[in-house]
Amino acid sequence: MAPSVGEIIKCLGVCLYWKIKEHQAKEPKVFIDIFEEDKHPLGILHKPNEFDGIPSIKEIQDFIKSIYDAENLSAECAVMALIFIERLIALTNISLQASNWRRVIFGAVIISSKVWEDTAVWNSDFRSVFPQLKLNDLSKLEREYLRLLDFTVAIKSSIYAKYYFDLRTVAEINDINFPIEPLTKTKEQEIEAKSHGLERKVKQFNLHRSHSLESYVLKDPTVGMEDIKLGELQIAAEKEKH
Repeated sequence: MAPSVGEIIKCLGVCLYWKIKEHQAKEPKVFIDIFEEDKHPLGILHKPNEFDGIPSIKEIQDFIKSIYDAENLSAECAVMALIFIERLIALTNISLQASNWRRVIFGAVIISSKVWEDTAVWNSDFRSVFPQLKLNDLSKLEREYLRLLDFTVAIKSSIYAKYYFDLRTVAEINDINFPIEPLTKTKEQEIEAKSHGLERKVKQFNLHRSHSLESYVLKDPTVGMEDIKLGELQIAAEKEKH
């Protein structure tokens, strides 16, 4: 993992720690079943009464780092993950808690990786991090996340810039190096084109009924086919005809 990604993960961990702490004090709390780890375990060995407290900053950072190490994801992907988490909170009022923060983060990383990364990222790839996790649970997490986001995966460059500077402020306050530069005009256009293009495809093919993003980011038809349901393959094939 590039050093720049590690520093961004530190900032992301700090942001999410304070968000969890803020939500811990709020009432009433809102829980959504798909994110509850006691009902949908990631296969992580938990400490006794772990879901009763608040995770440490390092615990959050280490969790995110384990995913990024396995998939070699970019720093920009971390910024996008934060955007999707904030968007989820705004749309659902979900309370980030000890019982759900991992799955909320994990789902955001899955989606952001498929929006941003140039090399196709498959749900099966993430099983190297959580080998006990079933593929259908991963797909369900992704689909439910998208539904709760109202399938809004498009990100304007101005929104990305806002979160970029928020993370940079966190870095300055916490004496963390912040090595990535703001987006160039070309990169701004790229992020808008990728995210808006994928959102259009998602809505066009009525993703909310049964499909995950893998049908729409298919770049090499020989890669990861075993992980795509027959219905998704049929949709991808129909798309190629047109």
